[in-house]
Amino acid sequence: MKEQLLRLMNDTSATAMSKEAFLEALAALGYQPYYRVDTLTCVQFENGRKFRFKTLGYDEDWLQQIGSIQNDEQKELETLEHLRSYGAEQERVLSQMTEPLLETDLDISFENELD
Repeated sequence: MKEQLLRLMNDTSATAMSKEAFLEALAALGYQPYYRVDTLTCVQFENGRKFRFKTLGYDEDWLQQIGSIQNDEQKELETLEHLRSYGAEQERVLSQMTEPLLETDLDISFENELD
């Protein structure tokens, strides 16, 4: 049961975008968050058995960090997308600027051949 919970916590925390999303995903799987003196200390299985985060190898900071890594990754992806779109826009502008030049070069070369 403990190994299954560890796997579920690892998988869920890897995809959760926030602490709340992580706890909701665990609740959907039958694990309810358990608070002691207003502090989240463990998860409780449907049969009442509790698993403390410390016992599972997770400290208090770990729970606070859930989602921050995904948010950082999301920000980096958005920055890359912006840079790519900016690069594509610059390429489009450059191609528009060079098209008239290419057309005039072609016109000149045809006029030279006719002479």
